[in-house]
Amino acid sequence: MFRNLDEKHRTTRTRQLELGALIATDSNAAAAGFTCAVDLTRQAWSDVVRWDGDPRAQHEDDRLRAVLDAAFVQALQAAPGATRVPFSLDRVPNTPGAARAEAVTLTLTMSRGDADEAVATIRLQTDY
Repeated sequence: MFRNLDEKHRTTRTRQLELGALIATDSNAAAAGFTCAVDLTRQAWSDVVRWDGDPRAQHEDDRLRAVLDAAFVQALQAAPGATRVPFSLDRVPNTPGAARAEAVTLTLTMSRGDADEAVATIRLQTDY
């Protein structure tokens, strides 16, 4: 059905990164154990990584590491060949006055990148 889309109408990972729809985690993903690129959707980043509050209470690097660690552990436990792996973690919402952690469920989705390389994307359940 979509085989004949011209190049300007194709959505590539590179383009999504340029537009800010995806955020690459690069060396942080490797440090968590991933051997492929791992991106977060902008919505997932805003919900579970971004931190506008007091930097003494939370830090984006720590929040990102917690997300990547949780995703990696669930990926290891997933069935062979699984392309969608749900996982949960507790995070303090990035809203003024929030102090208590709340559970959030994310999905690690495996797919192919622009050059047919393996790419993982972390999304909120509502990102589909």
